[in-house]
Amino acid sequence: MLVSDKFRSKRDLWLGVVILLPALAGIVLLFTPAAFASIPMLGLGLFMVPTWFKTYYTISSEDDSLIINTGLTYKKRFRISEITGIKKTSNVMSATALSLDRLEIRFQNKQYVLVSPRDQEAFIARLLSVNPKIAI
Repeated sequence: MLVSDKFRSKRDLWLGVVILLPALAGIVLLFTPAAFASIPMLGLGLFMVPTWFKTYYTISSEDDSLIINTGLTYKKRFRISEITGIKKTSNVMSATALSLDRLEIRFQNKQYVLVSPRDQEAFIARLLSVNPKIAI
């Protein structure tokens, strides 16, 4: 039996405006004399809006994986056994996070990923239940 938990991303309002505004502007422009200008805005919106609704993190102890999903195009699997540390950050680098209230997850290969689970304590506890050697 596969045991996995899904954690939704925390969402900052300002980032929601940045993500949703192009789609809304494209819809409004459809009803103006400059309707042709709506095409790039709607295209950008169609790419960005799913990011707002489909950013989440899945932790599976059965196959030792942290799976990060963002929008329709990004899905990446990381081995929990390779996580060396987790620390809180507000790093503004591009990330699979919809909030600046983020966690930086470091791996043995010196790479890192930024995430923003809504319930950070439960997220960290779940990772620790799979790999208790993670430094916090």
